[in-house]
Amino acid sequence: INGLRRRRDFKPANCIDLQAIVCKYGIMDLGLQKIFAIIFGKKISKAQQLTNWENSHLTPEQARYASTDAWATLSIYLALQKVKPLSKRAVEALKREEREAYRIKRQVERTLKQMSTREKVAQLMVSHTDSYVFSDKHALLTDTLVGIEGIGGLLIIQDSLPRYLNRMNELQNMSKVPLLISIDGEWGPSMRFGEFPFFPQQMQLGALTSDSLLYEMGLAVAEQCKMVNIHINYAPVVDININPKNPVIHARSFGEDRNKVTTFARAYMKGMQDGGIIACSKHFPGHGDTEVDSHKGLPVLPFSRERLDSMELYPFRDQIHYGVKMVMMGHLHIPALDSAVSSISYPI
Repeated sequence: INGLRRRRDFKPANCIDLQAIVCKYGIMDLGLQKIFAIIFGKKISKAQQLTNWENSHLTPEQARYASTDAWATLSIYLALQKVKPLSKRAVEALKREEREAYRIKRQVERTLKQMSTREKVAQLMVSHTDSYVFSDKHALLTDTLVGIEGIGGLLIIQDSLPRYLNRMNELQNMSKVPLLISIDGEWGPSMRFGEFPFFPQQMQLGALTSDSLLYEMGLAVAEQCKMVNIHINYAPVVDININPKNPVIHARSFGEDRNKVTTFARAYMKGMQDGGIIACSKHFPGHGDTEVDSHKGLPVLPFSRERLDSMELYPFRDQIHYGVKMVMMGHLHIPALDSAVSSISYPI
């Protein structure tokens, strides 16, 4: 059950017409209801608890959901029949993991209850820190943001490992709530720390004929991040590089083919998140077809909603479907979606 719960790509195992089964025999027995509830974290509704269809008087909408739930539940049941029994050691490890997750959840809830609105807002803020432009003024500002204002995290721009580790230990000790540490490491921590081995950039990876190595690279990047207590990597770039005049994306993209960008980014993202860090898809809703660097100006995407849906938004939709935990907004002007800049646009 724990293994299946973590599988974002889980799909029904067969194409049985469960609508007919549900109509004839009822929705599901209580044992399967419990399995369904545990895996998906859903409460079983009254409609799902009925065991006899003929007496249920469900509306067509309820019937449709009941059929879908029954289909998913039967698929899980069939999959569980093939799962080998876990060893005693594995069972104990799972129990410890569950207890630790519960302890952390309770600790988070208690902390949130004790925080003021101002403190909660501060937890949404992330400030950058860069030892290569380090000064007493910069250090004092960072100390104030962390120790007094109580910001939620830090972004490491450029550093050496010894300086980074010493400084992060200082700042973590100042913070009342543990800081979330992040990097913009599109091809891994080596993008910010010279001590780590280099991985290829996205355009090089896009020359591969298969995405099989991308998942392994994601796992390796996650392992490197965890070695130095980095929790978030602002990657992958899922922009489609369809404009050869683009001054800022180019080599950071997996290519100009939307399907390759989508599948390669998915594998990389899943590898990082399965490895235990938070991935971040960027730059929403798509920075590939621009001729302006958004660090220096405001790119305009003069495209229709239909075009955006079929191209720019295509890989983001896939990332969200497969469970990416974070999406980074781009600084873009997209008249078809809103008159405001995308990074401060409520509709976008």
